[in-house]
Amino acid sequence: MKKIKTPSPALPHFTLLGMLGVCAITGNAYGFQAYSSDDMSVHWDNTVQYNLGMRVKDADDRILNNPAFHESNKKFSDAGDIVTNRINVLSELDVIYKKDFGFRLSGSAWRDFAYDSDVEFDPAVMPAGSSYSGNKYDSYTDRYYRSGAQVLDAFLFAFRDNYSVRLGRLTQFWGNAVFFGAQGINYSQNAADNIKGSASPGTEAKELAIPRAQILYEAQLSDNLSIATQYFLEFQPNRNPEGGTYLGAAGFLWYGPDRMLGGLSRGSDYEPDEINNNFGVKLSWTPEWLQGTLGVYYRRLDEVQPWAPMAEYDSAGSMRSYHLAHADDVTLIGLSLDKQIGTLSTGFELSWRKDTALNSAMNTTGLGHEGARGDTLNVIANAISGLTPNRFYDTGTAVMELAYTRKLSVSDNKELYNGENDGGCPTGSKWDGCSTDDSLAVAASVTPQWLQVYPGLDLSMPLFVQYGVSGNAATLNGGVAQGAMVYTAGISALYRQTYKATLQYNGYDARAKTQNGIYTSGNGAFMWNDRDWISLTLSATF
Repeated sequence: MKKIKTPSPALPHFTLLGMLGVCAITGNAYGFQAYSSDDMSVHWDNTVQYNLGMRVKDADDRILNNPAFHESNKKFSDAGDIVTNRINVLSELDVIYKKDFGFRLSGSAWRDFAYDSDVEFDPAVMPAGSSYSGNKYDSYTDRYYRSGAQVLDAFLFAFRDNYSVRLGRLTQFWGNAVFFGAQGINYSQNAADNIKGSASPGTEAKELAIPRAQILYEAQLSDNLSIATQYFLEFQPNRNPEGGTYLGAAGFLWYGPDRMLGGLSRGSDYEPDEINNNFGVKLSWTPEWLQGTLGVYYRRLDEVQPWAPMAEYDSAGSMRSYHLAHADDVTLIGLSLDKQIGTLSTGFELSWRKDTALNSAMNTTGLGHEGARGDTLNVIANAISGLTPNRFYDTGTAVMELAYTRKLSVSDNKELYNGENDGGCPTGSKWDGCSTDDSLAVAASVTPQWLQVYPGLDLSMPLFVQYGVSGNAATLNGGVAQGAMVYTAGISALYRQTYKATLQYNGYDARAKTQNGIYTSGNGAFMWNDRDWISLTLSATF
């Protein structure tokens, strides 16, 4: 395992910026071009998206005056503040030669005019200073919140009658999880863009996947049996909302900040090697009698979500710095079933993770750079249905998903496990964020639609809620804590299948404890209790 200061960057993005610049100069920016001949076809699609977000509530002093959450809440602290004013361009190019060979290249570039580089804080709350040196965002936070670009897909492919091969940076999503990717068979198969996910609650897990360099081979072994294998050539960590940004949590997390509460310095993070024997095998069986698909999986993985913060100590036993660390060499064995039951399209998953990272407290006794590890059992069940037309709407879709986690054992650093009645949880209470042996969470999305309300115009009403029903997951980033809720409600218009506008309210609620006028602990993302916001998203695809 290597020690690094910041995560490895995406593929060099100056190529994408150059490409977009050339497009703008030639006057063909964001246009669709297609070429087709007997030997070759070329498809080029571009999407331009604009997002405007406004804070609904003034900052709650109980959150604002807690030094851990102060910087993120201070950045845009007043109701009516614009929290994002962002334009994003996505470009996708596919070239296919003789229907057998080709490549895919995609990338995006963005600029958010709501953000400057300044970290906002009150010295009365944080007398030691902010979590960023010089009180300015570092290059990592600056890139993902102000302006930047990235290459996404970049791979070659070859197809034959019964097999295919892909080589390069791509995403692959195994299993059936829709919303709870952190508990699915796909866990750590791709890193997740949680910056995007937090800004767009209800986004499906597969849409948040960050492409990762790999070799992917898929083959049809018989009429009802197929195999897929993949071997990874790089490691990518999750992108999480950074400290000092609107939806950031603790100001000293994650990859951008370099000081904890303005004092303890950030050390070198522990991140797995780029090539670290991460691989997976999937068998899919579709017998006629089953009327569905049964999947069997074996994966060896390094986890994309880090323990944070962990501490480093000097020879005298004094804390000298803090860092992030990733669990490596984790084993996952899974089963999945997707099947049509009446009018419902259903999906089920069962997965066992060995030596996975568990919810951990900060090490305070120099125990090493890792948190607690153990074994867990994870279950996903979901159903997707079309809405039956009635007098209230023409059509639509409904999705519901349950996620259950069972802690089986704690194998390493048990004293750090942040579980009820364990060393990492001094209060022994789940209402302070301590994990329980069992947890259950639910997510539901309902989107009624009204078609052709005007020639070429369709309307829809996306509604989403995610709620912690019982307990707190034992794993890192393992779902919604008990009693915590994230919800959205909006209205969306689609014109000629090209232009889309969505107005949406985004809200949060979690249980918190108050002491001496500030939130001192709670269950779930209680630091977001005052950060409801309204977003307007406009997009066009050509």
